[in-house]
Amino acid sequence: MRLERTAITVLIAAGLAAAYGWWSQPADDGVRTIDSTHQAPELVERLTEVITEHAFETNVGACGKCGVETIAVSDANAQVVTVSGGKLMMQLLKAGASVGVDPPLRFYVTALPSGGSRLTYHEPSRALAVYGVDAVEELGQQLDPVFAEIARQAAG
Repeated sequence: MRLERTAITVLIAAGLAAAYGWWSQPADDGVRTIDSTHQAPELVERLTEVITEHAFETNVGACGKCGVETIAVSDANAQVVTVSGGKLMMQLLKAGASVGVDPPLRFYVTALPSGGSRLTYHEPSRALAVYGVDAVEELGQQLDPVFAEIARQAAG
C-alpha cells in the first residue's frame, strides 16, 4: 500500500511539474498545454462536461493537490481528470489486455497566478506508445485530434 501511494505521488508530481514547466522538455514530446481564463475549478467542470459530450467517462477523484502536498508543494487548485469509458476500454482490451488495466489518458488542471488556469495533457498516441502494440498506437493516433478538440472546447 505504501509503495502504491508513493508511486501515485510521483506520477502526480511529475504531471504537475510538466504542467508548470518545472523541467525542460523536448520540443515535441507529445505534452500539450493550453492556458485558459477560467479559474481551475470552472475549467475542471467544463472539461468533464466536454469529455462526457465526446462519449467518454471521467474520474476527477485523483487529486493533484494531495500528491504535491506530500512533497511540500502547495497548490490548492490542481486536479487530475482521467478519461475512460466502456467503448474506449473495450478497444484497449482488444488491442492488448495489459493496456486496459491502466491507460494513461488524463488531463491536468492547474491554477495560474493570473487567476486563470492551465490544461495539460499527453497526446494519446504518445501516452499509449509505451505499450508497443500497433493497434493501441493506431487507436492513440485516432484519439489525438479528439483530445485536442476536448482541450480547445474546455479551455475556450
